[in-house]
Amino acid sequence: QYDIYDLTSGTEEHVATTKNTFDTKTSPIIFNNEAFAIGHPDWVSVNNATKVELLDLTDPTNNYTMAITYTYNGTNRPATSVNTTMPGSIVDNVTYYYQ
Repeated sequence: QYDIYDLTSGTEEHVATTKNTFDTKTSPIIFNNEAFAIGHPDWVSVNNATKVELLDLTDPTNNYTMAITYTYNGTNRPATSVNTTMPGSIVDNVTYYYQ
């Protein structure tokens, strides 16, 4: 959920909602207590986001859905992913490297 604080009225207004869907495989990014990932629940999940949906309650033209498809390496972590954002059919190809 995304809220904004209105200084004039002294109230908070709920302006957007996100919905995240995850798989059951191990995420390439796992933060412990040393990091904050505000606005990125996909960065703190132990699993991989496979779908991210944003619903803008103030301007529906900002709504989007990102579908993410992975290939996995031998340890069940992502090796590559294809991220497709709609509307617009924006495609990002991602390769994961591990140390």
